[in-house]
Amino acid sequence: MLAVSEAFEYAKAERGCDLKARRSKQQFEFSNADAMDATAYNVEEIRELVEFIVGNTFVTNGGQCYQQVLSAIGFISDSELGEQYLGEVFEGQGVRAPTAALILLTYYLFLPTGLAPAAETLRKAKAILDRTNAQYPGNSYFWGYSNFYHRKCGEAEEAAAAVEKAISHAGQTGAPPLLLRYMRADTLYMNMDWRKAANAYEGLWGEISEQNIAFEYSGQLVCTLSGALVMAGDVAKARELMERVPAATNPKSKQDAYFPKFAQRCGAEPKLIHLAGLQGLYVNRDLSSMKPESMEQLERYLDQAENAHDFSSSPEVEALALLFRGVLQYGTGRVLNARASWKKIIELGDAKKLGGESPTLPFSYYELGELEFREGNLDQAKKYFDTGVKLKGEKNDTLMNRYNRAIAHLKKALQEHEEKPAAVSSGGLEAAVPAAN
Repeated sequence: MLAVSEAFEYAKAERGCDLKARRSKQQFEFSNADAMDATAYNVEEIRELVEFIVGNTFVTNGGQCYQQVLSAIGFISDSELGEQYLGEVFEGQGVRAPTAALILLTYYLFLPTGLAPAAETLRKAKAILDRTNAQYPGNSYFWGYSNFYHRKCGEAEEAAAAVEKAISHAGQTGAPPLLLRYMRADTLYMNMDWRKAANAYEGLWGEISEQNIAFEYSGQLVCTLSGALVMAGDVAKARELMERVPAATNPKSKQDAYFPKFAQRCGAEPKLIHLAGLQGLYVNRDLSSMKPESMEQLERYLDQAENAHDFSSSPEVEALALLFRGVLQYGTGRVLNARASWKKIIELGDAKKLGGESPTLPFSYYELGELEFREGNLDQAKKYFDTGVKLKGEKNDTLMNRYNRAIAHLKKALQEHEEKPAAVSSGGLEAAVPAAN
């Protein structure tokens, strides 16, 4: 058996960490008092616990308390190292393995992973999901994560099957699967089954309203319901519901903060309602994951809506349409067209045709930065990221996290490029840059 002080010596020797502050052990013991009680753990249990705590903190960026503790100990937050630690905990198949799996899946499927190759991230998620769903076939959590995995792969039918399993298993425990039912509606939405998606959202919203349930995504739910109705052709009802979004929003939820602002913009600019359907797909990060044939269908809708409602007469509407069009063009292999669409948004901003609080500009700068990175133009990517992250326009937490991760990833890529100039071909930086999915 090993005391906590010896455990730190073990961690230091095993991981090469500089545990240099004299108070580190006391701080670590204090923050983990329930987990560590002096001599209760053997070497492997201590190693697993240290890897789990540090891995979780590095991958999720942790809370303020853990960051202070780790800084005092001498750790430098590193998401790749955290991913490695949690992977070792998962592979060890100890008592913390399922939780490590959930954290890793959250990292791979939800948290921004910078500019890492999407295919590689999804491959890692699939390996965990295949194993956990086989080990725990009656679970709801991992089947729920499987839904998100399949959506990111553009596999709507497989995503629907996964969420139905999650709902069924959760119902057997008596747990009300509100979030899972919301995911079911989102899956119908991604599959462009607009009327069924609207019915699913409406049923869920009715239940939440009647029972006065505090749902973290209530404003987003009503906003996406409005989008589904737009795509189903019921624009009048969609407008009526969009007006209810501010009142429906959960004021305590950060995830819900963006949607009343979008609803207010729809009220100020009536043409914006025609983009509410694409807005729902974009915010859910489903738009860029859809199959090419689905993207082509959505682009035809965008063409029809633009011709019918003259988006060019409103710079805000034109800019948002260009943002979505660029995603659809990039997803169908038209890189030059996507670049041109997003650059036109910047031209609108430079011409002062977009308001200072326009949320579209920060998104377009991010999209351009990622495009240039994927194309091997690292210096140009840096210019777009550095400009976009400083814009005063409305940026939600998710976008800021994407910026921060991308900038950190790009900085590392630039350093590697400087250290290994031979890796660069005469045609650009293709050898140094991971390919997009």
